[in-house]
Amino acid sequence: MAEAVEGRLEACAARAFRSVEVLNFALSVISTAQELEIDRQIAAEFDPNLVMLMFVPNDVRSNQRTFSAEGGRRFCDLDPQGQLILDASLVESEGFRRSRSTLARFVRRLKDYSRVAQLILEARRALERVRQDQQGQGRAECLSSPPRSQEMVNA
Repeated sequence: MAEAVEGRLEACAARAFRSVEVLNFALSVISTAQELEIDRQIAAEFDPNLVMLMFVPNDVRSNQRTFSAEGGRRFCDLDPQGQLILDASLVESEGFRRSRSTLARFVRRLKDYSRVAQLILEARRALERVRQDQQGQGRAECLSSPPRSQEMVNA
């Protein structure tokens, strides 16, 4: 999809006798809030003339705490003026602090060098995904019906 957009932008620019440089900062496993962080912290340094954000249907699930089965991700909230603000609860959470601990860094390094550690951690992740999938079935049904709460409308 990114290639198609890039091609169309280049075609439009060619008509105006301009060149276009497309920098794609997209990652398939992050939320729109995390993309906002990347834009503010990394992409903005390139001083872009235009920033384009692609929004796909699964972003509804990724962007709302209620529907997201994954932990460890940032979300946005709206301030009273309607502006997006990054929720700081992730970086203030116990789990995030634990992930930055000396023990967690040691486990990550061990995983980088040990096939046995990789196998154990991958098995643990697989079990966690099965558990999340079982919990997420009800969420999927909520997404395919009209909104029944303000939280769903906000998503």
